[in-house]
Amino acid sequence: MNNERHILNNSKFYVFVFIGMMALLFCMWLIGFIQDYDGEQANIFYQKTQNYNADFFNVAKYAASPNPYLSQDNTMEERAYLPLSYVIMRLFSKMADYQTLSAFDAGFSTISLATSSFAIFLMAALLFLQLYEQKTGGKATKFGVALMIVLSGAFIRAFERGNLILLTITCIIFFIMNYKSEKKLNKELAFIALAIAAALKAYPALLGILLLYEKRWAEAVRLAVYGVILVFVPFLLIDGGFSNIPILLENLKLNSQHYSRLIEGWRFGLHYLLVTILDPELKDQIYSIAKVITYVFFVISLVVAPFMKKLWKKYAVLLLTIIMLPDNSGCYCILYILPFFIMFLNEENHDKRDVVFLVLLLFAFNPYQIPFLSEYAPNASLSMIWIWLICEGVCSTLGRLKSMRNAQTLAQA
Repeated sequence: MNNERHILNNSKFYVFVFIGMMALLFCMWLIGFIQDYDGEQANIFYQKTQNYNADFFNVAKYAASPNPYLSQDNTMEERAYLPLSYVIMRLFSKMADYQTLSAFDAGFSTISLATSSFAIFLMAALLFLQLYEQKTGGKATKFGVALMIVLSGAFIRAFERGNLILLTITCIIFFIMNYKSEKKLNKELAFIALAIAAALKAYPALLGILLLYEKRWAEAVRLAVYGVILVFVPFLLIDGGFSNIPILLENLKLNSQHYSRLIEGWRFGLHYLLVTILDPELKDQIYSIAKVITYVFFVISLVVAPFMKKLWKKYAVLLLTIIMLPDNSGCYCILYILPFFIMFLNEENHDKRDVVFLVLLLFAFNPYQIPFLSEYAPNASLSMIWIWLICEGVCSTLGRLKSMRNAQTLAQA
C-alpha cells in the first residue's frame, strides 16, 4: 500500500503514463488513418478536412476588405474578432488574391497554401518551444511531453483550423512563466504578451486578475495600459476607426446567438454538455439554465482561485473559465489547458486523486477517434475538472476563512 501511494505521488509516474499513453493512442490513430484515410480516424480533422484551414482563409478574406467588420454576404456573426487579428491577417491577405476570389479559392491557391502553411508552422513551433521551456526535467522528458502534446487530437485539430489561438496560447504561457520574473525586461515582455493574447481572443485578459490577487497594483495598471493600446489602436488601422466599435459589439451578439444554437460535438461549455446528456429538443431552455450556472461558477472561480492550495489548480480554475464562459468555444479552445497541464506534470508531490485528473486530461488529448466518445469526451472531461476544482476551491476558501476567524478570536482573547 505504501509503495502504491509512493508511485501515485511521484511526478515521474504521471509523466511516464502521459507519454506512454499518448504514444500508444497516436500509433493507434496513425494505423487506423493509414488503413482508411477517409474513415473514422479522419474525424480528428474538422469535417474530415472539408473545411480545412477555414479560420485562416476566412479571416484573411475579411481582412482583405478595407473594413473587415462590414459584410455583403451575411457573415456579420463571423466578423467578431478584435481588430488586431485583422491587422495581422491583412499581411497574409496580400499574399494571394483574397480581394476578388472567395476565401477558399484564394486560400487553396498554391501561393496561399505555401504562406499559410509556413505561418501556422511558425506559430506551432513557437508554442512547442514554450511547452519545452515550461516543462521541468531533463531534455528527453521536456521533448517527450512537448512532442506528445503536438501529437494529441487537441493540437492536431487546432492546427488544422489555422487559428491564431496557437499564437495566443504561446503568449499566455510566456506570461505565466515570466510575470513574476526578477528580470524587469522579461516581466515587461510578459505583460505585453498577455496584452497581445487579450487583443487576439479577449478572454485571456481575465488572467490579469493574478496581479490583483498579488496586490501588484502598479503593474496591473501597466498591464491594463498595454491591453488598451493593443485592443483599441488597431481600430485606427482599418476604415472607420473607432466607429467600428458598435459594429463589433453587434457582431459579437450575433456570433453568440449563432453558436449558442449549435449542439455538435467538439465544442466546450456546460450548455453543450447538458444538452448532450438531457434532451437536444429542449436546447433553448437548457441553454438558458446552463448559462446562469456558468456565470455563477465563473464568479465562484474568481473568488476561490487565490485560495487554491496548489499553484497549478489556481491557474487551472481560471483557464477553464476562459474555455467554459464563451458561447462560441470551439475545438481549438482546448489548448487553453496547456499552461496548467504542464504545471500539473511539473508538480513534485502529487495527491493520489490526481490520477483521476490525469485520466480526464488523457480523454481531452486523445487522438484516437472513437464514435461519439471522441466528439464529446473533451468537453465532459474539462467540465468535470472545472466543477471538481470549484468544489475544492470552495472548501479551501471556507477553511482559510475559518482559520482566519479562529486566529482573530485568539488574538482578541
